[in-house]
Amino acid sequence: MVTPLSEKRFHSIHRNLRFIEIIERGAVTEETLRKSDVYARFNHNDDYILARCRHMDENASLKLELREDGLYYSFELPMTSKGKEVQEHIRRGELDGSSFSFVVGEDELEVRQDGTRVRHVKKINYLVDVAPVYLPAYMSTSVGLRSGEDIEDVERRFAMLSKFVPVMDNWAVCDSFCANAKW
Repeated sequence: MVTPLSEKRFHSIHRNLRFIEIIERGAVTEETLRKSDVYARFNHNDDYILARCRHMDENASLKLELREDGLYYSFELPMTSKGKEVQEHIRRGELDGSSFSFVVGEDELEVRQDGTRVRHVKKINYLVDVAPVYLPAYMSTSVGLRSGEDIEDVERRFAMLSKFVPVMDNWAVCDSFCANAKW
């Protein structure tokens, strides 16, 4: 079981050569999340559905969290060939960015003195997806695995204890063993 954890930070800059895009704080709200049916897709690809959250359903496989500095998401990678492929690319460091797609509700265009166009996204009406991606548009994003090795270690410890505890006839010995175990 591994869980990608990623974020889309507010007030970060899109790396498009034609213009700069900035997602303003407050552009995504709890209301935005409640009315959205959001998929986690690898590289925005419909053939790589990893998780889903319909209207902030607390039992959804995709968890979305709005924080002061951005939108965070997490999910357990599916135990499929595609899920394992995504896990391996993240583990190897080849996949380290994140993206999301959305429907803009309100934006403002600024043209700077040097001719650079800056799009300020002030309101997002609907969130379409979140995606671990190879080439993120916003360089401040990230994706990673939430300690898959730790999870494997816990499973190994549990397997060891499940064999040992049933044969123990003295709980004081069990307490001493567990307290002093060198895992």
